[in-house]
Amino acid sequence: MTGTGRMEGTSALPAYGTATEAIAAGHGQFAHFYFHDNPDRSRILLLFNGAVSNPELRGRTVFHRWSWHQYFKHPVLCVADPLVCAPRSEASLAWFVGRQHSQDFPALIAEIRSIVGLVNPRAELIAMGSSGGGFAALMALACGYADSAIVINPQTDIELFERASAVARFKKEFCGNSRHRFTPAERRRTSVMEHGFARAKPGATIHYAQNMADAGHYTAHLLPFLSHLGTSRPDIRVSVQLYTDPDKGHLPPGFKDTARLFGPAIERLTRPGAASGTQPE
Repeated sequence: MTGTGRMEGTSALPAYGTATEAIAAGHGQFAHFYFHDNPDRSRILLLFNGAVSNPELRGRTVFHRWSWHQYFKHPVLCVADPLVCAPRSEASLAWFVGRQHSQDFPALIAEIRSIVGLVNPRAELIAMGSSGGGFAALMALACGYADSAIVINPQTDIELFERASAVARFKKEFCGNSRHRFTPAERRRTSVMEHGFARAKPGATIHYAQNMADAGHYTAHLLPFLSHLGTSRPDIRVSVQLYTDPDKGHLPPGFKDTARLFGPAIERLTRPGAASGTQPE
């Protein structure tokens, strides 16, 4: 999800060398993941990072909304972007795409698949994120891995992200050229629509929230996405929640407002009464 100050205390999280150790301990970070177990393993939530806005945190492993595990009844796996976490990285946001001559997202999905296999290989997988994390959540569904996606103000096409400086920094990390023009093959990695949903699971579900005060994302990302999905995979169920919060703009809401925004889609994942709990900072 996007950088909103919700990464507090991640340096104090217990660190382990392997996923097996973290899972056995019940919670902890390893590599670019943070895992927290919860009683009901029938579902697993995948929380993808968005932008790391604080330059001092780039090149370090931090996790957005890691503390939301307290509200969910299912295990939570937070995922930080390896490219943003890389030493001396200048990218604040890299959409989990990786570098030009690598296939980082498929490799990341393979890592997640291995971790999930240690918890419950038959679990229903819910991918969540906002902004660039929402892009990754949609791609996880599009590639046929996630069963559903819950996204807020996501990009659906990296080239159309209105913060050109963030795209330029990503391109520099991607291939060394901040003015690089993506090839058709690269466009399938950087646009949800170009990638397509041919591999998405039958019956996949997308819950998509868009702040109308974030007009650029409504016009450039949501509308083309809905048009594409309506013609290519009309069987995928899409629920769109439009809301207006001028103060937040592109920034996503906290947990309490997120739960209110999505209603049953979040309620089914949470502990009783969690939606009325205190929002983490």
